[in-house]
Amino acid sequence: MPILALRLRQELIAAIAARLASQGLSNNQIAEQLGIAHPRAVDLREQRAERFSLDALVTLAERARLNVRLRATRPYETR
Repeated sequence: MPILALRLRQELIAAIAARLASQGLSNNQIAEQLGIAHPRAVDLREQRAERFSLDALVTLAERARLNVRLRATRPYETR
């Protein structure tokens, strides 16, 4: 698995987990709000990014009422 994809997933799952933690929801409430099974809510709260695809995390972020933006830039040239 490419390292960049894992890093993107880790950043996204951290944002989702932080948003849900700020709401003080239980795992059952998280599962209900996001439309996922209880074990997936536990994975989300534990920030197990490797268990989610990037696409699934984007969908969950939207369900958690987060705005998701991706910005790609050219790498800096080093000489």
